[in-house]
Amino acid sequence: MKNKENGNFTTLFVLTATGGIYNLMIADYAKFNSFLTNLPISSNIDPEDGHWKPGTSIRNDFNKVEREFIKQSKTEDEAFALAHAYVLQKYNTGMTISKQDSSGNFKPIFVKETKNPTDPNKANYEQTQDCNL
Repeated sequence: MKNKENGNFTTLFVLTATGGIYNLMIADYAKFNSFLTNLPISSNIDPEDGHWKPGTSIRNDFNKVEREFIKQSKTEDEAFALAHAYVLQKYNTGMTISKQDSSGNFKPIFVKETKNPTDPNKANYEQTQDCNL
């Protein structure tokens, strides 16, 4: 769906099993087109379920971050959305994800990655309000 205020934005709404409403939006078409050129849909999206294709770097990163958020007691829906926020930013897709709050407003979701100080081979992930696009 095109944004009425700015035709350069395209958005998709997703309703989860637990009632959460998320908005997936293309915010930067140049970045989005570059992403599709470098990581084409046919190589990275599973046609069976529309998810990241198993074995791809995007899917591996997604799974790793989703597991970390589940360990932090996030719901499956929250972990799923946060993992998407992470890979959308990491792979410079030009897309953002937001969640509708109780007032009906959409709040963007961002994830901050920091190196684990006790194990340099691991990272810590946390939801942040800081835009890291």
